Amino acid sequence: MADALSAALKVPAVTIRARHNPTDAIYSQARGPVELDAEEFRPPPPAASFLLADDICGSGATLDAVRYYVSTITPAARVFTCTLCRNEGSRVQPDVWVWEVRDWVVFPWEDPATPMLATRLPAPEAARFAR
Repeated sequence: MADALSAALKVPAVTIRARHNPTDAIYSQARGPVELDAEEFRPPPPAASFLLADDICGSGATLDAVRYYVSTITPAARVFTCTLCRNEGSRVQPDVWVWEVRDWVVFPWEDPATPMLATRLPAPEAARFAR
């Protein structure tokens, strides 16, 4: 998703890998601290703006961890967040998201053989914006 947004907005993309679930298995519960791999991240200009894109905002811990990391490197940066999905129970609200979900989500790029224990996303109708 980040690469597509980067291309559409004509801005560079930088990957920061963040992991909060021990595996990608369905219903693998997030636990412990968020692990970050920011090997590709290079300090930007002091007043840079960032678009932090993720597939889902479950608890919000991953968005918070990456936002905090970026703010320690570039304190004056403005960080905007967007996700495809936001869990209804999340304490964090991205700036923009598409689907509000209650259950585990199977994204179109994931294995189609995944059991139907998770929510299959319908066609998007509109983006949602934080208040």
